[in-house]
Amino acid sequence: HTCDPSLLATVIRATLIPSKGHSSCGHDALSSAERTGEKEDLAMGSNSQGLPKKRATYLTLMGVFAGLFGAIVGQGGPKGRKLELRTMDLVLLGLSTYRAGRVIAYDQVMEPLRAPLTESSGEGTTPKGSGVQAALGELISCSTCIGTWIAAVLVYGLRIAPTPTRAFLAFMSASGIAEILDYAVQAFDGSTKADQAKAKEAEARTAQIGQA
Repeated sequence: HTCDPSLLATVIRATLIPSKGHSSCGHDALSSAERTGEKEDLAMGSNSQGLPKKRATYLTLMGVFAGLFGAIVGQGGPKGRKLELRTMDLVLLGLSTYRAGRVIAYDQVMEPLRAPLTESSGEGTTPKGSGVQAALGELISCSTCIGTWIAAVLVYGLRIAPTPTRAFLAFMSASGIAEILDYAVQAFDGSTKADQAKAKEAEARTAQIGQA
């Protein structure tokens, strides 16, 4: 039993060449998936290439921090006085660090300074790029991370230039207290409104039961 060559050729063409109505859709979907996979591979490749630079930036920042710490501790303060921190100094340092960290990481007024390293969206501030750019972007977009550097600078300031540093501590602490109080008021208003809404719902249900 022999096979007609022309029929065999027709079957092969129908199998290998997609029709315009159906198979091309599957081909386009596959191409789209392939393109998406290629983009993800490129992004992963970029991140993996930037990882050594990112780690090197972390190590450099740690070295700078340790070097400044050693330099400040090694030299004496004004007239050789030692740095003595009182309880109120620590409170002011904490409030100032909290407020200054949030200003740098989140406040809109600082967005032009963050723009080269971060990008803002509805979900918040995220680092840009890779390597050094990403490492520095992570630093300034995290209020706790940048707060460590702010706290160090303020403590060093109390040792080197106590008068202007205490003035900075005073107004930043006042701003920090005001922000905390604002959050507290907003939380109280939110809970009060929620309680009022629940009370209204309970009254409405009670009225419906009475009418029934």
